[in-house]
Amino acid sequence: MVSEKPRLKSSLTFEEKMSYNTRENEAGLLLLDYVTDNIYEANDSGAVVVRLCDGSHTIDNIADKLLEEYDAERDRIMSDLKVLFTEMEKLGLFEE
Repeated sequence: MVSEKPRLKSSLTFEEKMSYNTRENEAGLLLLDYVTDNIYEANDSGAVVVRLCDGSHTIDNIADKLLEEYDAERDRIMSDLKVLFTEMEKLGLFEE
């Protein structure tokens, strides 16, 4: 289960996608895990979430930030966050 204040693993770093030739020309982040050599891609809204997964922001704080940036209902944002965090947890991207 994802912590109330999610924190990415310390082995992850992220870089702006625009710094790389990616398959899609869109904003977002590449998450690089230098321990496992895995690379993960986040779109623009996912990048907002990833930047806030530093252990100091609650899930509600993250939802509030998304509400400021995107025209969406809070229930939809919370549902999408649940799906995203579940997938990130399965990939082992959070500190335990």
